[in-house]
Amino acid sequence: MVWKIMEKIFIVLILFGLLFFNSCVPPSQRIEGEKLKSESAEKQFTWALNNFYAAQYDDAIREFSKLIEDYPESTLKADAQYMIGRCYFEKGQYLEVIYQLKLFVSNFPDHIRAKEANRYILEAQRKIQDTTTSQEQPLLPPTKKESQVVEKLPTDSRIKAAQILLFNCKNLDEVESEIINMRRAGVDTIIVRVFQNQGDRAFRFISPQASTGVYFKTSRAPVVADILDPITRIAHQYGVRVFAWMTTRYCDWLTTQRPELKGYEYNLETKQPQQSRGLNIFHPVVQAYLIGLYKDLARYKIDGILFQDDLILRQTEGISREADEIYFREFGKHIRFQALFQNSYLGKDGKHYLSSNDYSDEFWNWVKWKNSQLLNLAHKIMKASKSENPGLKVALNLYYETVLQPENALAWLSQDIVRAKSYGFDYYSMMAYHRQIQKELGVSSSRVLQLIGEITRKMVALLGNPESVLMKVQTIDWDTLDPVSDEELISVFNTILGEGNVSLAYVPHNHRLLGTVINQIYKSE
Repeated sequence: MVWKIMEKIFIVLILFGLLFFNSCVPPSQRIEGEKLKSESAEKQFTWALNNFYAAQYDDAIREFSKLIEDYPESTLKADAQYMIGRCYFEKGQYLEVIYQLKLFVSNFPDHIRAKEANRYILEAQRKIQDTTTSQEQPLLPPTKKESQVVEKLPTDSRIKAAQILLFNCKNLDEVESEIINMRRAGVDTIIVRVFQNQGDRAFRFISPQASTGVYFKTSRAPVVADILDPITRIAHQYGVRVFAWMTTRYCDWLTTQRPELKGYEYNLETKQPQQSRGLNIFHPVVQAYLIGLYKDLARYKIDGILFQDDLILRQTEGISREADEIYFREFGKHIRFQALFQNSYLGKDGKHYLSSNDYSDEFWNWVKWKNSQLLNLAHKIMKASKSENPGLKVALNLYYETVLQPENALAWLSQDIVRAKSYGFDYYSMMAYHRQIQKELGVSSSRVLQLIGEITRKMVALLGNPESVLMKVQTIDWDTLDPVSDEELISVFNTILGEGNVSLAYVPHNHRLLGTVINQIYKSE
């Protein structure tokens, strides 16, 4: 192409100019300059170009980036930014080409290479379009408009989301294709898992750098891979919001490294405290750690955060020394753990249980206090996160018992939706998992639909704003992992929508659903 030939001529001229500049400087001055500064911007640029023409593109990217970092005032900074994009083009990493060259054009719109950069951007977008492959049930490839225009993000507060446990994609190009397909089906928000605990599967398109940790840059946790930045850039390009789905208590990497930060529970059989899974949220080190970790997460250009469903304390959890100290400061008395759990019984399965008929006033005061401590921590995290990202939205995960069985939710999980409302979260995410509810309550298919409708109706009435009610629907059976049929999913969605114009999410995402259920439900709204 003519523009490629002109580009090569321009690069040669730069190289010639650099050589001429160095030859005109008296040797003594050059030596003094090298003593004061080991590498000049010109020498750095020449070295990077040599790597580029030797097809050592990773080395070239590193050297051009070094020039930008070490010589921010250099006139060659713009050329270095442009050449980074060119390196990625030669490597076939077209999403990075688009990102780097758009950054170049934005920062240096009047540069002589701006037009060439735009040509490379279009060429990269064309190559992405040509190589787009859909999995299972294909949808249409991106149109010319989709591949060239950065769409505006939705401005309404109601969301229609896909919760992503794993992208079934081999590379970021396929991720982009899937996001395009989701957007076409009516999805305007993706909720992406950004943590990895023991037993969790890693995303296919990354090379894991740790077995547990997070998927964003931070010095506070092992980084499995930094996927949040490229996924957010891709999603925003097509007008899709990104919520980061993040753990709280179950940070396996931290409890492994520092077991003394684990929480404690009361063993009903031995009648003694023992360590439990999850962090001790009453420990000041844990609270500071979580706040700092979430602040690092919030520095990304994400649109929201969803707290993982581990921000709970089960019936016998929360009996650490730190918990007792806080309790004593607030009420002037210690927690009498044995008194709380004295009425336990042996079940048919050989396990010990706490009798709900014998909950004492002291027990109820304690679980209400645990609920307030969890909400206080969530509020601190939300406030700190929004200080880094003022437009950030925060969603709190809730179990179905909070609506259907409020007393059990408080006793079993330390959750209280009425109290949670007063903390001003942006979304209240109800895990309206109909198969799970049906099995746990032993009800019929028709009855569970009635219960789903009841949950939706009561949440809308309580919160006042239907859009802040995020109803999540399960797409697979948690026990068998079999997919839920399209007809069943449509019945659940229609039941929910019959109670109000609430926000929606399905979990986990599966490409198969886009051309059927999601397209029908989300685009009909």
